[in-house]
Amino acid sequence: TGRVQHVNREVVDSMPVAEGNKVEVVFFKPESWEYTKPGEMSHNDIEKILDNHGLKFADPISVAAVNEVDPTFGNKYPNGTQWKDSDGKWCVAKFGMHTEDFRDALQVHRGDEGWMACWWFACIRKK
Repeated sequence: TGRVQHVNREVVDSMPVAEGNKVEVVFFKPESWEYTKPGEMSHNDIEKILDNHGLKFADPISVAAVNEVDPTFGNKYPNGTQWKDSDGKWCVAKFGMHTEDFRDALQVHRGDEGWMACWWFACIRKK
């Protein structure tokens, strides 16, 4: 993507891959009333919200492709996706950040910190 990479190699190796040749990635930002805490929510809670909207998280490779086509997209719309690794731990790929320090960054890591309200979620529609 041309972004500065802050990645955990084990997490990168655990990334899921899309099924099929073509994926339509849509970006979703919950309404403020959907957040379970003021300005933030857990990984489990965002999964429930996406499910209620007929969405699920897109695979990281498809999200990277969107951010590669438009290198400034993640700076304007910090976006990301999540998945669980084989140990059942949450993993994330985040493009852009809400702070200047990570403006042109790609982060791939394990995390239990959840999501802040600045993030857009990279999703695909459920079939």
